[in-house]
Amino acid sequence: MRCSGSTWQRLALGACLLLGTARCGQGFTMRPEGGPPDRPTAGAEVPNLDGGERCGPYSAETLMQCVDGDRIEQDVRAIAKPGPPSNTHHLAARTRCAERLSALGYAVSLHPYGTGTNVIGTKPGFSKPQQQVILSAHYDHLPGCPGADDNASGLAALLETARVLVTARFDRSLLIACWDEGERGQVGSAAYAREARARDDRIVGMFSYEALGYASSEPNSQRVPDRFEEAFPDLALALLESDYRANFLTVVAETATEPVAAAVVRHGQALGLPVYVLSLTERQKVKQQGLPRSDHASFWDAGFPALLLTDTGSFRNPHHHCQTTPDAPATLDYQFTAMTTRAGLGAAVELLRLR
Repeated sequence: MRCSGSTWQRLALGACLLLGTARCGQGFTMRPEGGPPDRPTAGAEVPNLDGGERCGPYSAETLMQCVDGDRIEQDVRAIAKPGPPSNTHHLAARTRCAERLSALGYAVSLHPYGTGTNVIGTKPGFSKPQQQVILSAHYDHLPGCPGADDNASGLAALLETARVLVTARFDRSLLIACWDEGERGQVGSAAYAREARARDDRIVGMFSYEALGYASSEPNSQRVPDRFEEAFPDLALALLESDYRANFLTVVAETATEPVAAAVVRHGQALGLPVYVLSLTERQKVKQQGLPRSDHASFWDAGFPALLLTDTGSFRNPHHHCQTTPDAPATLDYQFTAMTTRAGLGAAVELLRLR
């Protein structure tokens, strides 16, 4: 089903979202007349925020300048409310993803898989559209927990990245994915990854944004898993030298995504953001004992290259999963979230191959 940007289109999307797990025809699609825009539209306005290198679709660096931290904070505050699957706010988060991506010019489809519904926005590539880069975050929270860090911050970073990247042209196709049931064991992303493998999709890289909002410059504010020093001695030494300050972004990668992780490091350094990379061996990927596990693991399990961007969640955030106090918007560092968003965006642009 293909529609213009009319009232009928919005009503049809609303019906699909309310149905959730029921397919709309052979997969609901929204695309504005004429296809996705090649250059900024009113909905994708990208101001120069930092007074430095100009903002625009000219390079990874100029696109990074377009990230708006105020927009990220606004989205976090709107999304961060208790929302277990099937409640009103859970549906509101799904609707936010679908309507935002559609308004930006992405072709939006719903992916029902039985117990939940993923939202996928697609911007086709130009010279190599069959090659896909997926940027993603899960949109569900734990029951009774606002989930500002996990995962309103990841979802807000994803939506801001989608806004900026729609203004550029890429050789490869860009997919923006909002996963359902991430807190139930990455159910939504696993369902999509299995189907992608069955279709033989050419996914060249998948980014998972999970908890990107909490940081602290206090000594000993960062913890690590047991036996971390044995598995990652260089990183353990770096943490020791920094007095275990929780002021860095972590990238969990594998051999296939080490070059992408290195790009995140490079762009982070340009921003003054420390980035630590945990590159896992095949054995570590299978076990992942004590390491952050998120939707990237679903794609590893399906044989696709993937990586995770995270603040490490429970290893630094005392409010994680509301175990002691609420994971609320006021506890986050939005300057840190904006920097992590920019670093990830820069690496994504390189993988997408800007024209």
